[in-house]
Amino acid sequence: MSATAHALAARADGIVRSRLAAIPWEDTRAALLGLLTIGAVGSDHGGYFPTSWGWAALVLAWLALVALAARAEVRLAWPELATLAAVAGLAAWTLLSFLWTGSQTESGLVFERTLVYVAGVAAALVVVRSSSYRALVGGVWGGTLVVCGFGLLTRLFSARFHGSAGIAGDRLERPLGYWNSFGLLAAVGVVLALGLAVHGRAPLTRALASASVVPLSAALYFTFSRGAWLALGLALVFLIAVDPRRLQFVAGGLFVAPWPVLGVLLASRQASLTAAGALGPHAITEGRHLAGRLAVLMLVAAAAALPLSRAVRVVARPAYERSFALAAALASVVVLVGIFAAYGSPVSIAKRGWHAFNAPPADVQGSLNARLSSFSGSWRVDLWRVALDDWRAHPLLGSGAGTYQRQWLLRRTTGSPVINAHSLYLETLAELGPVGLVLVLALFAIPLLAAHRARERPLVPVTAAALVAFLVHAGVDWDWQLTAVGLAAVFLAVALLAASRSELPVVRLGTRGRLAFGTGVLAVAVLAGIGLVGNRATAASANAVLVRNYARAESQARRAIDWEPWSSAGWQALGDAQYQQGKVAAARASYGRALAKDRANWELWLDVALTSRGAAQTRAAREAQRLNPLAPEIQSIAPALGL
Repeated sequence: MSATAHALAARADGIVRSRLAAIPWEDTRAALLGLLTIGAVGSDHGGYFPTSWGWAALVLAWLALVALAARAEVRLAWPELATLAAVAGLAAWTLLSFLWTGSQTESGLVFERTLVYVAGVAAALVVVRSSSYRALVGGVWGGTLVVCGFGLLTRLFSARFHGSAGIAGDRLERPLGYWNSFGLLAAVGVVLALGLAVHGRAPLTRALASASVVPLSAALYFTFSRGAWLALGLALVFLIAVDPRRLQFVAGGLFVAPWPVLGVLLASRQASLTAAGALGPHAITEGRHLAGRLAVLMLVAAAAALPLSRAVRVVARPAYERSFALAAALASVVVLVGIFAAYGSPVSIAKRGWHAFNAPPADVQGSLNARLSSFSGSWRVDLWRVALDDWRAHPLLGSGAGTYQRQWLLRRTTGSPVINAHSLYLETLAELGPVGLVLVLALFAIPLLAAHRARERPLVPVTAAALVAFLVHAGVDWDWQLTAVGLAAVFLAVALLAASRSELPVVRLGTRGRLAFGTGVLAVAVLAGIGLVGNRATAASANAVLVRNYARAESQARRAIDWEPWSSAGWQALGDAQYQQGKVAAARASYGRALAKDRANWELWLDVALTSRGAAQTRAAREAQRLNPLAPEIQSIAPALGL
């Protein structure tokens, strides 16, 4: 290497080091909180399974305790305290539903999942300063990029990375495990990346953010999630409506948007990559070629972001703002007139839309591209009907946390084995009643209302728009059950609170306040640790049964019973291990112990039936059939069970 090259390399290294050294430690902590949490939890199946909740809540609680001890003083505004009270109240109300639920096992699992969000809010409140809210937003953007970038690699390099499980036409879903929520996370990343590209302080930040929109948009496209695209569109409309710098955002978008749009168009033309079903032999070649083109578009997008700062300053004039507002108003009128002329009156459009939403899903046997032109809700109306019927039957308290699946199996008219209501709000209303719904709404409404005072601060409207994307999509899907997606929304909410902290009266936590805060976080850590041991033991028992290591299966099942005595899972796991060994009487006794804790579990009634004889078998089988009338497992052996 020549002396000139050495000098240039040394100068570049010095610039990078000086820039890194100039980053405040508070910003680094906030950014790492968002990046590492979303990346780590997202890589563990999106944080969907109980085995991930314990460690996630423990780590976040530990961070909260360390930050609380390290800070000389902690000042929080009343919206922050109210938000913390809302999420803690949601956890407490979930725990209280043990008193009236039909399944303490399921309610206990929902409570453990809610602890992740309690710990996430607590950690973010004490880690993130008012001056470092932008770093937290950047960290969430980075976390979405890590998760969605890896998912995109499974499509572009399918020979090297194992992709989706082939469900729903092989749509992009790894590592989260659910394509629609993956699409939502990508949509949130797109909104944040656009905001950082336009409003980022450093040229490097703007360039990286602009480049990231290309893979995030491609990842969103390969999920073929109509709900995620709708959430993205509504979020951008919301952003333009509330952002005081809307003209700068639109002008900046003209520099950034063409390249991801071109990337999506290129992706849509890849026949093998968009086929409905397993990736064909040509997918490897198509994926490699598309990856190269997307890489070029990323470089172009990064270069296009460099003149953004000057372009934004040029349009930041009051005269331009007024002209833009007038043009936007006229364009809106023209669009509405065109829609009404083409599709009829608003009432007619609403009726046609409802009919299309209630129609069967589109046939995508050829190409998944056909999904994006369909407005079918994929039977969501039936799911919501069951949730509303459940709420009408339990209007004050709900049926108890985690009971929706039981209600669906009892009331369904099709054989679909649905677990969630595909609506955070309706499922919460059905399970936890109006109190639970108010607590969920307060968790996100308070930060959005507080952000109104800080809307002039950089990235606040962008953060609010990304949160709106989550809130819209959560109304029609089960994103809340994937804690990686839920934590992204929670961190965005806390970022809004931190941004508004300087605009509102704050409360200094004295010795008693810090002690109460720390005690609450410590309680969360203890409960999360108990759940972690119990859930891991239950999973280990099931895995041991699969490999016929029955001694370990029984040992781990008894460990689960000891750590979570309120749950039926340990006893059921023990019964499974005993049944596989031919210990029918012991298995029947274990299933009976499990049934005493969860009498609405049709699987346990079936287990009792399979290990019983005579009238006892018939009674248990009939109860299983009553709880799940359309179960194919029961129908296939009904004659043998005396049904």
